[in-house]
Amino acid sequence: MDPVSEERYWLAVAGLGKLGATGAELADLGSCLAGLDPGVLYERIVASRVYTAAERSLAEVGWPGADAVLARLRRLAADETERRTLARPPVLAILRAAARFRARVIKGMALRELYPEPALRHEGDLDVQVPAWPDALALTGWLRRSGWCWDTSEFPWLKWTDRGHIYGQFSLVLPGNEDAFARADVHIGPFSVGHCGLLPMAGWQQGEVLGVPVTVPDRETSIALIVAHSVNDGIVSMKDLNDLHLLLSGPAGPDWGSVEELCRSFGGLEAMSQLLSALAATYPGQHVHAGGAPGYLAYGPQIPARRAGRFADLARQDELSRGAGAGEAERAADEARRYFSAALAPHLSEEVSSGPDEGQRSRRLCWRLLPRETWAALGDTSARVRARSRRTLAPGLELARSRAGTVMSVGAEYFVPTVWGGVHPESIALAATLAEGA
Repeated sequence: MDPVSEERYWLAVAGLGKLGATGAELADLGSCLAGLDPGVLYERIVASRVYTAAERSLAEVGWPGADAVLARLRRLAADETERRTLARPPVLAILRAAARFRARVIKGMALRELYPEPALRHEGDLDVQVPAWPDALALTGWLRRSGWCWDTSEFPWLKWTDRGHIYGQFSLVLPGNEDAFARADVHIGPFSVGHCGLLPMAGWQQGEVLGVPVTVPDRETSIALIVAHSVNDGIVSMKDLNDLHLLLSGPAGPDWGSVEELCRSFGGLEAMSQLLSALAATYPGQHVHAGGAPGYLAYGPQIPARRAGRFADLARQDELSRGAGAGEAERAADEARRYFSAALAPHLSEEVSSGPDEGQRSRRLCWRLLPRETWAALGDTSARVRARSRRTLAPGLELARSRAGTVMSVGAEYFVPTVWGGVHPESIALAATLAEGA
């Protein structure tokens, strides 16, 4: 799609998804909407997660395509109402148990209560953050015992910081992967950005979500998290602008110096500048931002090659900022470009499986852990092979090896680790052997 059309779709989504849009502002949207494809507009509204606000606004706009978009938005709203009804009890259970596991609520649900009408904030996944591996092990163990299943579309993954601390994300769903109505993402340690960047998670305050007292990020960290998430997605989202609008409303501004340094830590200053410029343009007179909006983030679907190149540039910049030489920074960029250009779906491979052993634990190697639902579907689970070595990487985290296979245990469960998606048949046999206690 050409840049002019992209801009028109963005302006339409921004106008329809804006909080507190006046009648005059909505009337002015008619010329912007003229000629737009209702199907594409619907997709862009959903991508920006502002379908509740857009449904209300479209009902007041005189545009020939409004009825087609409204019909789809109303069906989506009915589906979302049903999903939220099903998801609310297990989500509340996690919120009430969060303090037991040192878990803090981050991202969307942490910002929901800022909205004058919380229903206007899309309720998607429940994201929680825990400070260390033992907390993640305890929380995910409790979730598994409570009936949550491993997400097989976004596998659990782990990395290690430069000083050897585990970070990563474990994603779980209810009731299963076929038709999940609830999803919980457990983030461990710092927030991962791009291929190897990190946002420190050190600023917290007391808050409330769905009537439950919980710990949430402070304002400066929340702003930086929005920027980090936009860097990962590569797009400007109206949901993010609405979140920023509410975080920045009020007489006292944030500690902008700290926001800048948090964003600098993961290479997010360009994205921050663009988001703040877009915010000022969307809410004129309410937010001021000096400087233009660089084209770092897209206003529509991102071209895969551009995404890979952007993450390569980010990895290069991150390594240089950490004191790496030019050669090492370029290697990190090449790794990032390769990773974000590769087909990473799990598949059988005759290459000897590796795992996060010595020299294989870093920010630049993302070890995805394939759960039983995935590895058992890849190959023969009847073969048996015994482990030749077993090594504890952290409490409740063990690496087992056979001649060509590798398995990791998380608590009492067995996963096959992979970076590029390849799984040796012997890894499946070893996982099956260990799972049966043989």
